[in-house]
Amino acid sequence: MKHTATIETAISAVDGDRLADFYVRHLGFAFVSKTDVPIALAKPTGICDAGYAVIRLRNDRGDLLKILCADVAPGGAAPATVSGRTGYAYVTLSIDDIDGAHARLVAAGAPIHSDGVVPIKPGRRLLFLKDPEENFVELVEDESFAA
Repeated sequence: MKHTATIETAISAVDGDRLADFYVRHLGFAFVSKTDVPIALAKPTGICDAGYAVIRLRNDRGDLLKILCADVAPGGAAPATVSGRTGYAYVTLSIDDIDGAHARLVAAGAPIHSDGVVPIKPGRRLLFLKDPEENFVELVEDESFAA
């Protein structure tokens, strides 16, 4: 098997437009498209038992983030901690200015989950926050990635 594109990450959302706006305004993504998928096509995929919309966003490196918004809202409370869920836990965005991103996110009122920017090892720092639908997002600045 040969991979033909970068890995795409999908987030299930209650309010896809609000979530997309957060990723565009605060995390450097650009809007690509929004596609409505009717129930006749959605149900056979196993994604949901109703129709849904998929919003595609792209970052400046070409990675795609898909936001799925079912016509019927998903249930369940969001976990309080990153390890409080099974399966995919969070999306990681590697960035070049974590201090600037932290300052902009705090000024915008974004919920910061970690104790600010945390040094993990020499040359690598991270920041965890939550998006408007309580999904965890990890921002990482790693000096070795810039080389």
